[in-house]
Amino acid sequence: NDTFVECVPLIACTGDNLCAEGYEGFACSSCVPGSHYRNVFSRQCEACPAASTLYLILYIVGVILVLLLMFRFYKNGPSMATISIGVDYFQVIAIFASLDLSWPSSVETAMEVASVSLANVEVTSPDCSVALSYREKWLVTQSLPFLSLSCMLIIHTVVWTKKLIVGKKHRMRHLPTLVGCYMITLYYLFLYVMQKSLEVFRCVRKGDREVLQADPAVVCSGSSYDQLVRWAWMSIIGYGLGIPLLFATVVLVNRKGIVEDQLMRMQGYTPMRGDPHYEMQKRYRKLYMKYRPQCYYWVMVILLRKFAVVLLSVVIRGKAMFQAAVTVIVLFVLYTLHVRFQPYLPPRDSPLEPMPGSEGQINANRKAVALTVRNVKSARYVSHGVLHLPKEERHMNPLDPSEQRP
Repeated sequence: NDTFVECVPLIACTGDNLCAEGYEGFACSSCVPGSHYRNVFSRQCEACPAASTLYLILYIVGVILVLLLMFRFYKNGPSMATISIGVDYFQVIAIFASLDLSWPSSVETAMEVASVSLANVEVTSPDCSVALSYREKWLVTQSLPFLSLSCMLIIHTVVWTKKLIVGKKHRMRHLPTLVGCYMITLYYLFLYVMQKSLEVFRCVRKGDREVLQADPAVVCSGSSYDQLVRWAWMSIIGYGLGIPLLFATVVLVNRKGIVEDQLMRMQGYTPMRGDPHYEMQKRYRKLYMKYRPQCYYWVMVILLRKFAVVLLSVVIRGKAMFQAAVTVIVLFVLYTLHVRFQPYLPPRDSPLEPMPGSEGQINANRKAVALTVRNVKSARYVSHGVLHLPKEERHMNPLDPSEQRP
């Protein structure tokens, strides 16, 4: 009896038991190594670009430069709030590429560009430069947080050695900045790592077998796949629960210092060494500095939104349109919360809106702001001494807007 097997994808077969150009293997489900790679958006095998190795090298160099720039501008650099919001937006857009829908070519191109915000190495077609199986590429993705930590340790060693050579006494003052950079790195890697972890459970039936939707050459059965599933569960527990718990612990334990720091910023004061909570804000300021004091926890809402979007792609399988509709509903609900709470701080040149609440509550909030400013300002005098302050600040009234620093 003849046995018929469905090709994955259907265009991989030309008939007469022959695979189309660029395809090989059982059911023509694999791409020809060295000459073709699997496009993660169309899930079809495409010809390798001429400069694929150069693209991969530029990607690695770009990642290293981003980490160095993050460390360089973490403390005194320009505000990255707008860029951070844009990166969060593009990351969610890129997740829609995992839906099994026939996207127009222009939309696929837009998603491919957006996936750069996920640090997605697939955009460089690495299969054309390095012969790696899906399992090996998956393991590299899961090791990204540890690779980032290694880069931070290298930066720490270089900076510490430089301070030792020039004879500086305080050789460890850069550590809080490195910790803050690593926290931000985890924040941006969270969505991509979770997407790849949950991707292992996204199987589709093709003929008489189930294959991985991301790579039809991987069969969803056998000891190799079972081991991949165990690793995926470890990643979900370690990253999916560990990173949000880490952020929640940091934000909740330091909530008092975070609120005071944000209230000071709203009054136009820049933190200085020796101020209360200075070391705390140096480590974690990028997690909360773009939010209002009342919404100091909003980074957790952003992580929840990212995790919900990725989780829906696994929970709802086989119904791409329904999956897309539910995802849009979840995003709409979270957008409604955003409009309700208005978590982001207004631009510095915009007038501050009054805090929400009744008239009595508003007056209480104003008194709390004034008291915080006075207390923190007094602590700065005690910590630094009057002689260490600029002359124009020595007799400044922190409650008088006309005397505040520009």
